Amino acid sequence: MGDYLEGEKLRCRLLKTIVERDSQDILSAKLTRLFEMINEIKEDQFEMSSYKKICDRRATPQDTPEPTRESLIDRFCVQKDSNLERAVVHFLMDLTYLDHDPCRVSSEVFELDFQYQQLEDNWKATQRFPICGVYSVFLLAHDSRHKGLWTFSRTTTVDRKADQDPICLSFDAENILFSETAPRKIEMGCKVVQFSE
Repeated sequence: MGDYLEGEKLRCRLLKTIVERDSQDILSAKLTRLFEMINEIKEDQFEMSSYKKICDRRATPQDTPEPTRESLIDRFCVQKDSNLERAVVHFLMDLTYLDHDPCRVSSEVFELDFQYQQLEDNWKATQRFPICGVYSVFLLAHDSRHKGLWTFSRTTTVDRKADQDPICLSFDAENILFSETAPRKIEMGCKVVQFSE
């Protein structure tokens, strides 16, 4: 440990888990496109009638949808005979909301080289993104109230320039803190969770 305290780099392998869900803006855009599509479908009776085939196909063993989608199909097949147009509209809207509900969970492993900072009594690593002026500082520090526990933080700054690529607008300055003693509950309203490979 002495070498590390005297300036040697301490390489750490970290696991980052990301939980994402589409924003309400994306849902609003999907619904706008859907209403445009519904208006076109209403004008085409052949296409409207073609939705009945969903009920014929659902009995095929190789085409069994997941339970939530299957329940929507069952409801559509019950409603279609009394009012096909209304059944199609409700079915398409339900599918749009269903596709919006999932939270996507992914993980990635990354490495950082920390160096001990004697004055602050913590470990520091830095990372510069090759474009967009994104710069991150990572800190590992002892939890002052709980012996043996650590606090991990990341501070990201973005140096924006007028002539930057538009992709740079997707980067935001942020502060993130991970601690065994910090509140961890985040409400995302996930009804369905999808895990990436």
